[in-house]
Amino acid sequence: MKTKLQKLPPVILCAIFAVFLIKSPEQAALCVVQSLKLCAYKLIPSLFPFFVLSSLLRGTGIARILSRLMNKPFQLLFGVSGSGALPLILGFTGGYPVGVKTVCDMHAHGEISKKDASRLLLFCGNTGPAFIIGAAGAGLFASSRLGLILYAVHIAAALVIGIVCRMALGKTEYTAHTALTPTQSFAKTFTEAVPDSALSCINITAYVVLFSVFAGLLQSFGFTDILCAAALRFGLDPVHTRAVFTGFLELGSGIEALSPFAANLSFSLPACAFILGWGGISVHAQALAFITRENLPAWGYVLSKLFHGILSAVLVLIPLRCGGIEAVFAFSGHATAKAFIFDYLGLFFSVACALAALMLHIIRRVKQRKCQR
Repeated sequence: MKTKLQKLPPVILCAIFAVFLIKSPEQAALCVVQSLKLCAYKLIPSLFPFFVLSSLLRGTGIARILSRLMNKPFQLLFGVSGSGALPLILGFTGGYPVGVKTVCDMHAHGEISKKDASRLLLFCGNTGPAFIIGAAGAGLFASSRLGLILYAVHIAAALVIGIVCRMALGKTEYTAHTALTPTQSFAKTFTEAVPDSALSCINITAYVVLFSVFAGLLQSFGFTDILCAAALRFGLDPVHTRAVFTGFLELGSGIEALSPFAANLSFSLPACAFILGWGGISVHAQALAFITRENLPAWGYVLSKLFHGILSAVLVLIPLRCGGIEAVFAFSGHATAKAFIFDYLGLFFSVACALAALMLHIIRRVKQRKCQR
């Protein structure tokens, strides 16, 4: 009886979805066309090269070198082996879901343990700089410099999650340098990487199209209006709620939905940081396609992304609440992004040196304790 009740909600949802499609086929078709354009012009051009790059780096032995170099720092900071450096870097540069796919591919080839893969999924799935600086910074706020700040906040929140997990959960049982896949010829790696990456892009496109149709039908049949009315009862702005809910479902549509409120930084900036950190259910569906294939825990990934979104919003909200909005986010006196970077290069360099010194101090203390033992 219990098993039948568990099967009932999915059946009901499928039936409702079918009724919506039959009643509003034009709206569904329009959503399909719009989402396919999004994938063709933005999503696939940004993801496909990084999918290929991930396979090439793993197959040509560069990942092995990177793993050896980063083994001790990653054990100290995140409690995982240095093999996690590759998915973390690709996740920060390639965007959703490059980091997750790299983790799952490395686990599939025996390059990282299951516990390492489960831990890495908590902070390696991130938005790339092209989307944050381009779509969020220049597109939404008309400021690439503000996009740089959002990108820095996004990275900081992910690293904090990794460090907190290390402090709360400790090291994984197997954090030594793992046996990476033997290096193979570039020709073989390349010919395997291209079709595998193309197939991944097709799967991701399918998820984007499906969730775009789902979101469009929800809005068409008034479910979004019902949610906004419920938010009004709790004292929330229904217009703001609609924008955040759109971002909760789909990342790109959510950033676009914030455009009418771009001038209101006290709302749009934390909301944008949350949406970028959360990623959207559509992105999570794409990631879960890789995660479930490897039988890795999915709930940890989803909860970590929710925490990532909340932490990103908090990191942006703090200076806003402190009254330093003009000083922190106006960037007066910086005509270009290059001028901003060079003006603050000294500060960034100082912070990097301080972190490096702290890391070296920790490594030295660990070595001293081992010698005393």
